[in-house]
Amino acid sequence: MKSIRRNLNAKPTGTIQPKMLDVAGAAAFLGTSDRWIRRRISRGLLPYRKFAGRYVFLRIELEAFITTLPGVSLDEAKANLRIRTGGQR
Repeated sequence: MKSIRRNLNAKPTGTIQPKMLDVAGAAAFLGTSDRWIRRRISRGLLPYRKFAGRYVFLRIELEAFITTLPGVSLDEAKANLRIRTGGQR
């Protein structure tokens, strides 16, 4: 049990597991701010889950969310993110 508590008290890194993201990781993945993510959660506009009192996002569900947005494809969004971050993602 102690190892679980230690992990929950660790500073957030953005990625919980390769396929699961926290708020900061989802914001980085979508190229937006934490505040934008939290507003969309409160309105029920983003697919999310609660795990141990934290909001978590499955990467595959966020990718599906991106494909539902009008005017942008997943490949275009990833290319735009690479351009904005200087190719770091």
